[in-house]
Amino acid sequence: MIKKILILFFLMAIVLLLVVYYTGGLEVIDKYLNRDTVFLSDTEEVSIDLKSSKIFLEKGFFYKLTENNLATYDYKGRLLNYKEFETFIEKVFINSETIIMTEDGLLHILNSDLDFEIDLDKKNLLNILEDTDIYVLTSDLDHSNNCIEIFDQNYVSTGVINNNNKRVLSVKKSLNSNSIIVSAFDYDGNIIISTISEYLIKDYYPLWETEFVNELVIFLEPGNDGTYLVTNRNIYKLNTEGAILWQYGGYENLKDMKFVNGELYILEGENDTNLHIISKDGKLLSKMTLQHQYYKLEFYEGFLILTGNQYISYIKDDKVNLLYNSQSTINATLLDNNTIRIFTVDGIKSMNINIK
Repeated sequence: MIKKILILFFLMAIVLLLVVYYTGGLEVIDKYLNRDTVFLSDTEEVSIDLKSSKIFLEKGFFYKLTENNLATYDYKGRLLNYKEFETFIEKVFINSETIIMTEDGLLHILNSDLDFEIDLDKKNLLNILEDTDIYVLTSDLDHSNNCIEIFDQNYVSTGVINNNNKRVLSVKKSLNSNSIIVSAFDYDGNIIISTISEYLIKDYYPLWETEFVNELVIFLEPGNDGTYLVTNRNIYKLNTEGAILWQYGGYENLKDMKFVNGELYILEGENDTNLHIISKDGKLLSKMTLQHQYYKLEFYEGFLILTGNQYISYIKDDKVNLLYNSQSTINATLLDNNTIRIFTVDGIKSMNINIK
């Protein structure tokens, strides 16, 4: 009985395959599986008065910041929210929550009832970073003592790391232990000394520290099998105890970097823009010199998207294809699902990304 059912299903599959073939279905399926062309369509524009304002692109909306107010708009130009403060806005930190620091030293969590209180008396607020926790970077006024104060997602302080005279650049949660990884730097005369350190979250006990002389850490990415970091001169992979496993050099003026499917994509160059693709073992897989200047790389549906001050392009089979040529300088872009937001002095243009 089972044998007869299997034979019946097999015959039905053959009939279905023949129907699909003669109706052109296989060609449609083949085209879908082997899509190789990207194009933009359906332009929508928002004209914005940019006088004395800054624009922050976010998914689904954007912020317009002026001296003492922060307005939120959708990409059709409709006002969603408006918040005015009594004193000037000094800094805006955008993470999962948007935090505004005003001239009086107060911190305001936008659209939240939570309080965020930090003692900023005789301190500089340098940055607010977020991973699984929130990291507030401060220093005293002459930068002789730098600190990392750690908060949970309810903005309750859980501890402080005093980093002395080292200026903290980034803080990331380790992927293989209950710890955080910190990059920082200091000067010894005219020499830059950068450090990568790991601290246990419990009591923030230091586990290890690795120094890099005359190199500034630009990018830090914890992995399951170690830590990747990029300086102005080299790329390194460290093991879980901070020892260097490999390094890759031969680039200048690093512009952007992405980890995709275990490979490192590096965009760099002074006069020319070069794209390096490196394996997770530090081996160069390919290097391409691009015709135009680009400063940003992103991935969308398997395609590498490049953005410059004038051009937006994509790469397919080692060939650069032009997507968009802007008449004005591109200040910023954002991939927002299947839409790319392009911010220039003329406003914000939204275009759908199509693949065929």
